[in-house]
Amino acid sequence: MPDGTRDPSAAEQRRQWQARMNAQHTGGMDAAQLRQVRQAAAYRQPAPPQQPAAQPVQTARPARPDAAAVRAGAANLERHIDNLKNGFG
Repeated sequence: MPDGTRDPSAAEQRRQWQARMNAQHTGGMDAAQLRQVRQAAAYRQPAPPQQPAAQPVQTARPARPDAAAVRAGAANLERHIDNLKNGFG
């Protein structure tokens, strides 16, 4: 170059480009400032909420079983047993 300055090498051009990109994405902060911001943000994050232990649900049991429901359930159970013996076995 006529004025005595040298043409930057490819590695130098890449370093300058990376510095420009980093400055754009970080608001101009350097690495130490970014590290401080990230550490402070990590420190301020709230702990995940603790879930209370599940309590069993109390259900009311009928005094006597419903006869129609028992018959329907027995018929359904018989169909399942038949399927297992003949259809899948």
